[in-house]
Amino acid sequence: AAGPPSTRARRRAAHQIFEVRVKDALAANIRTLNAKIGYCSLACGGDILFAEAMAEQGGEINIFIPFAINEFISTSVRFAGETWVNRFHALLEKFPVTLITTDSYFGLDDLFSFQSKIIFGSAILRSAVHHTQPYLLSVLSEVDLNRSEGGTRDTMRLWPFAPRNVNINPDLFLSTEKGSIETKPPRQVREKEVDRPVLFMVFADLLALKPIDKERLISKVNAKIEEEDIPLAAFAIDGDSILTAFEFETSAIEMVRLLLELMKEAGDGLALKIILHAGPVYRNEKGIEGRDTKPLREISRFSPRAAICASGNMAAVLALNPEKFEMEYGGFVSSADGKSKHTVYQVTIKK
Repeated sequence: AAGPPSTRARRRAAHQIFEVRVKDALAANIRTLNAKIGYCSLACGGDILFAEAMAEQGGEINIFIPFAINEFISTSVRFAGETWVNRFHALLEKFPVTLITTDSYFGLDDLFSFQSKIIFGSAILRSAVHHTQPYLLSVLSEVDLNRSEGGTRDTMRLWPFAPRNVNINPDLFLSTEKGSIETKPPRQVREKEVDRPVLFMVFADLLALKPIDKERLISKVNAKIEEEDIPLAAFAIDGDSILTAFEFETSAIEMVRLLLELMKEAGDGLALKIILHAGPVYRNEKGIEGRDTKPLREISRFSPRAAICASGNMAAVLALNPEKFEMEYGGFVSSADGKSKHTVYQVTIKK
């Protein structure tokens, strides 16, 4: 920090006091809500303070990191000092960690917004299992809270239960020395280095269809895509399946509705499997590829017909719209090589 030793010492002391006060406020709210399970990322500041407060209250913490851990530390932790890096590692050693992708960041900021959806939705799904109400505990200043768009404010808009959002205003704990505490990490702007968007995928298993119904279904899906009724990011047909991918979950649900409508017309709705998944995939002239294309077929192997099944990722995204979708936990499906497993939910579209 700039300035003479006495100034630096005052600033360090102010930072420490500020952190303690925010953490105490988080702990107080955790006790008031009687919260026992927490979902969060681990950026420096509010994320780590929340995780530490929850841990000190004896709670369970589920940690989500958007990409390779070392890069996340460089992007969202280390700028605040090695003390925060040490606190990050201490939490990582104690609690389970889910990586949105094990690959590099590549300057793709959609991973951060996708991570927020997964965190919020996973908390909602978990609360349903325990028959409790989920709460969002946030740390956001009045200035940011009143902004019309941007940053954490936009993230908070994803939360579907506005009355169950408890916000802590860090401005109340600032020292009187103006500008002495920085509360937000400086996000480095990088050019996108690869074509790896987060996509929402729909996989239709056609194996059990009669040849005439299969041909009719593929023909009508092709016609809809050519008409550009549904904005498409990727499309592949291999004779026994249809894979479509979209930039928005709403477009994926449009495709699901189309498939259900076509199956109803065919009069053989019991024969079709529909699998939903979301994640970062690599896109090229041949289509899409990568680790996050594999859960579709793996889940399909064990899914019942006449049902819509979703991975944990996609179920979490849909859980953010409780008025439109209902999820029922179905267990886990292991990959063919046994190296990974996928949470599965059965999805009901309400309207």
